[in-house]
Amino acid sequence: MDVVALLPLCMLGLRRAVDGERATLYTVSLALIVFANYYIAIMVCIFIMVYYPVLYFEKKRSGGIKAFLITTARTVCYSLLGVAMSAVLLLPTYFSMKNASVADSTFPDSIFFYKDAIEVVNQLLPSAKLSYLEGLPNVYCGMAAVILLVLYYANREKNLREVLVNTLLLVFLFFSLNVNVLDYIWHGMHYPNQLPFRYSFVVCFLLLGLAYKTFRQIDKVDTKILGAILGAGILYYLIAQKQLKDVVDDSNAFIYCGIAWLSLFVLLFLFYRKGWIRFRAMKYAFIILVIAEMSVGTIAAVEKVGTTTRSAYNENVASMAALLDETRGEFARTEIDDALTINEPARLHYMGLTQFASSMSTRTSGFMKAVGLEAEPGANRSVYRPTDPVTNAILNVKYMISKYGDLDDPDFEPVTANEASGLYESKYPLSVGYMTPDSIYSYWGTSANPFENLNEYVLCATNEQCKSVFRQAGTFETAGNNATVTGDGYGNYQAQVQNTDETSNAYLTFAADTTQKYYLFVDASAAESITVEKSQRGDIEDID
Repeated sequence: MDVVALLPLCMLGLRRAVDGERATLYTVSLALIVFANYYIAIMVCIFIMVYYPVLYFEKKRSGGIKAFLITTARTVCYSLLGVAMSAVLLLPTYFSMKNASVADSTFPDSIFFYKDAIEVVNQLLPSAKLSYLEGLPNVYCGMAAVILLVLYYANREKNLREVLVNTLLLVFLFFSLNVNVLDYIWHGMHYPNQLPFRYSFVVCFLLLGLAYKTFRQIDKVDTKILGAILGAGILYYLIAQKQLKDVVDDSNAFIYCGIAWLSLFVLLFLFYRKGWIRFRAMKYAFIILVIAEMSVGTIAAVEKVGTTTRSAYNENVASMAALLDETRGEFARTEIDDALTINEPARLHYMGLTQFASSMSTRTSGFMKAVGLEAEPGANRSVYRPTDPVTNAILNVKYMISKYGDLDDPDFEPVTANEASGLYESKYPLSVGYMTPDSIYSYWGTSANPFENLNEYVLCATNEQCKSVFRQAGTFETAGNNATVTGDGYGNYQAQVQNTDETSNAYLTFAADTTQKYYLFVDASAAESITVEKSQRGDIEDID
């Protein structure tokens, strides 16, 4: 969001640089953009490349090709200077990203469109489909922007040179929102993991810029054009009611709210052009309408995406922070048994294992997955959940914060507690770094079973002095409802759904011979839910 806020300043500075004025604003704002977020800065830099010709050619300039080359060279130098000012962040980021999942991206081998063009254009309208994980681009920036864009082209006194270059850019941007190759380039030669079309804010910037140009010339608008816009808009909504009912969130809200906002803005402009209200009154009414429309859209978006309450987000944070202060003097890892987010160490400032970062090394996340953590190399994250003592020792999880004060794990012993949370220390800690023989280089950790990987790691780390730490305990009785459950005889079980159109369940039942700790690893990313129950003397208790 810092980059989005800085974009107008950067473009203002770019315009001044193109016009031969001082480029300080452009250089400094670009440096801040790159420093604030290198990833979104890639999209700004691409936008600068395609917006620069618009700024240069939208008005007639003297000097011919020589002046163009000189201005271009100066702008390139200012751009490189702005980027270089952030090199203290960019260089380490570059070397880090070489080991991240993005480094494995390959250029698309075919070109295709994501959706029908009308579905993308329809996203400009209020109450269209909102995307927050996957879906169509979010380019809605107000009904007024759409109306003023139409008026921009309907203006009889328009600058044809300016209209031509802006139209070419606008068409290119909308193709970018629907063509896989262009989308891939805009995201820095990479398809994002959810949150698509992250560069859509530059489309809104251009649309609002053109709308502002038109609003300043509202006195030149033909009243007949306003009537035509109202009629054409209502006709579009009547057609869209049938054609696009499956690609909007709420067809009634889309149709009726859209027509209402369209009518209000058109009538406001019409009243002004007819002389029935003065410019000052029209201007303030316009501001009120824009604020009202944006407020309605924001409320609807928040309601769809959902929120967390502040009390839930900060539950027991103060008590956990007080306990974390007692661990900061040691060079050891700490974790929380019930973390709320996947960046809890960053949020609460402790040395943990849970992390989500685009620059996370695939080797790191791959190792975390191999030893049983919730991790995925392609997703740039690893999430710690309370696990076995071997994994805790290998990764040096020496301290555990129990968010609600009670840790049911005999491998940890209590250290201290306060009114809400508790601090526990592992009985089997290792250092953050520890010596191993060269046999550790034999470790691969390629099994899908983390217990096999942990056995292999211990075997290599101890030069085969310790053969294994985990062993298979008994067998499961299996059953399935619309699913076939099979085992390979080595403690691995798979469930194959028979009819994907129906609900299916897989059941594993294990009878323990002795009272002790047992570990079970479940990899079921396609499952809607997983339930673990324990029973004793016929009583069943839901564990998780």
